[in-house]
Amino acid sequence: MKMPTLHPCVSFYRGCVMNLNLGPTFKHKPVGFYGLNPTINATQKKNLLNIFIKYHKKGTSLSDSMSRDVIKMKGVQALVDDVGATSPMDPHLLLLAWKLRSKKFCEFMDNEWMVLWANEQAFSIEDIKSTVNRWKKEVETNDSSFKSFYLFVFDYLKSEKGATCTALEKEDAIFAWTLLGFDKKFKYFKQWQTYWQTERKTGVNRDAWVMILKLIDSPAGKDLTKYDPDEGGFPLVIDEFVEYWQEHK
Repeated sequence: MKMPTLHPCVSFYRGCVMNLNLGPTFKHKPVGFYGLNPTINATQKKNLLNIFIKYHKKGTSLSDSMSRDVIKMKGVQALVDDVGATSPMDPHLLLLAWKLRSKKFCEFMDNEWMVLWANEQAFSIEDIKSTVNRWKKEVETNDSSFKSFYLFVFDYLKSEKGATCTALEKEDAIFAWTLLGFDKKFKYFKQWQTYWQTERKTGVNRDAWVMILKLIDSPAGKDLTKYDPDEGGFPLVIDEFVEYWQEHK
């Protein structure tokens, strides 16, 4: 397993003076940045490798040479359990996938693993558990982080169905919205859930996934009587939901 390397680069134009902080302690750590200063010592690198190998070995065939640099589904589930998930409604799997930039459902690659935990200064399973709990609070309190996480979740769950999939199954989307706390974020979530279960025949596409978040953040999200179908650029599915709500309120 090769440790990924980053190289700083600075370009000067005419005369100037520049002070650089190349870490590992940054004054203002950018939210959502990956791979920033993955500098670790030999012991820390060994610890991360050993943790990776532990979960990599779970459910991986010794003859599967193509999987030597990846933690697969059984290992991912064991990791999720070990960092504190106690029920399917815990977001630990999705948080790990988001921060590890997982490209395939329930698979974590070794290069992303090393860079992320080096950046987070997490070198034990307890460190990782503490970091995941911090991410959980981050998406609960930081709107920008939540939006980034929310958009990732759609693409990640969709990837489980294959490259040709363009929408989530209704029940999968409802489950994800509940896991993401929409029952607390959206005053009309119960009606939104019932609308999808009883009125919609198709799955939830990206447009609907994105625009319900826009609705929640708008004045109409607090009071649907303020909804104007001619404003906001909402898609037809939102218009039809509001009509459904008016008929059943």
